[in-house]
Amino acid sequence: MRELIRIYKQNRVAIEKYLLSSLNDKYIDHIQKRHVRECFDLFRSLDLVYKVDTAFAQSTPFYFRKYVDNTTMGMDRAYMFNKIKIMEDGQYISQAYISSHNGEPSITVVKILDNGEFIVLDFSLLKLLEELRFIENNRFFNRISKSVYGLIGFGLIVFSVFLSGYAIYTFFLSVEDPTHMDLQVTFRSIIALTLGLAIFDLARTILEQEVFYKSYAVEPAEENRLLIRFLTSIIIALSIEALMVVFKIALVNYKEMHTALYLIAGVSGMIMALGVFSYLTRSQRERPQGD
Repeated sequence: MRELIRIYKQNRVAIEKYLLSSLNDKYIDHIQKRHVRECFDLFRSLDLVYKVDTAFAQSTPFYFRKYVDNTTMGMDRAYMFNKIKIMEDGQYISQAYISSHNGEPSITVVKILDNGEFIVLDFSLLKLLEELRFIENNRFFNRISKSVYGLIGFGLIVFSVFLSGYAIYTFFLSVEDPTHMDLQVTFRSIIALTLGLAIFDLARTILEQEVFYKSYAVEPAEENRLLIRFLTSIIIALSIEALMVVFKIALVNYKEMHTALYLIAGVSGMIMALGVFSYLTRSQRERPQGD
């Protein structure tokens, strides 16, 4: 919802020009079934059309795209017109709101006719932004992608839970048998838990962005945050592994300490690369749009 409203606000001038110019080109002086069908053919994003008389009473049924609702005939619409301010050209476009008819983000366009009556047109905000190519929303492909992302996301969660459970299980096994209890087992459990956390965080982000709260616009900042969190977890796991290698070599054969140095140098390189990446992405977000 918030994403659609944000995109609508960013492009509101262009959207209003499109709607008003299209309505002016398609002169409408009264509503009959044939004229309503022409309105729906003109706007793929149009959900509802009806007319209100000069006394602010609804004088036509609700004309939806696929059916007609006659139960609202004669209803008083004065409460709605008390909240709007008709422009000098006799037209009005509302802010985005949640429609009581379908529960989806919508906007309303009101146009005054020559006889003083009003035509009210409700548009689906999602379909309108899609119609004007401000977002890409192929419904068939979205259903397929949601299914695939959902399968992968829940699969990753299962693996992360299994990995975390394995870490805890092996740790308690070593506690029960003190002869197998050593620092290496503890480090391995910590590494497994850290990787489980990284995998779970990745799965949660996939499910949030691609399944449950589908994003209609590409947000590089969110993708960068996901990558930074994931790499941070990997670096922590590698750092713990490097520490474990240092202790192991120090206890067994300190002459092989240079191999631990290579691992530590590699982790340090990843940390520096992550720092440069974070700095560049932050600088790009803070850079003024006009630059």
